[in-house]
Amino acid sequence: MLKKIIALLLTTSILFPSCEKEATVKPPKADPKLVVYCFISPSDTLISVSVKQSKPIFSSSAINPNAPISNASVTFSDGTNSCSLTYNPLKQNYTAPASLVPLLAGKTYYLNVSSPDGKSISAETIIPASMPGDFNINFVSSDSSVSCHWTDISNEINYYRLALYRINCYAGSTDTSLQLIAFSEPETDHNRDGNYFEEHYPFNITIMPGTTYRAARAILFCCNKDYYLYHTTLTNAYNGGNPFAEPVLVYSNIKNGLGVFAAYLSTVKEKTY
Repeated sequence: MLKKIIALLLTTSILFPSCEKEATVKPPKADPKLVVYCFISPSDTLISVSVKQSKPIFSSSAINPNAPISNASVTFSDGTNSCSLTYNPLKQNYTAPASLVPLLAGKTYYLNVSSPDGKSISAETIIPASMPGDFNINFVSSDSSVSCHWTDISNEINYYRLALYRINCYAGSTDTSLQLIAFSEPETDHNRDGNYFEEHYPFNITIMPGTTYRAARAILFCCNKDYYLYHTTLTNAYNGGNPFAEPVLVYSNIKNGLGVFAAYLSTVKEKTY
């Protein structure tokens, strides 16, 4: 029986010889795109725009996606007033005083960028119209934490983000040390419209020797949808090195390009200890 099987295998290999052939597959053509980042808020004194370019996956060019484009034309507008931004070689971005186009809550703004090689993008975003008026912070001695709390604005979609810092000022010095304690991911009031929001973060209020001023500083950001979607998808796209995680497309509202143009309001509260 074994002899018959061997003979059958030999016959099959003769009748069906191996058919291997080298294939040359051309990768899809993709040109670099402008990559633009700009975040605006009424609290800003400077409008700042970062302009770079992407490097397509199948590109063989020596494009450095981290290198800024320094010879682009950048225009910022509110639909009535407009200004051209100037490249700052130290900060490697384009800037202009916010006083040239006042940044106001509830208003829509427009961004246009073009490069000498013919690429151009456009984007628009709206600054949120309002934010909670009762934002505050308290120390919670029972669990050595800081409570940050506010009431959501009813009958509108809102997006929030929270930053918490520890502040110390030492005797004989005018310098203040600012230590970041927490910077939350953006959250939405979906299914929580009009609700009371409260976040707790560990915060040791032990007094440091030689300090003359000690405080907790909390900043509440009321973000727009562009800000929320960009940062949420950016976090989801980071899979921690898991090779089996599904790819996530990072949100972009840049027409003919990549990146984000987004806006937010912010309010600050400090509490000494």
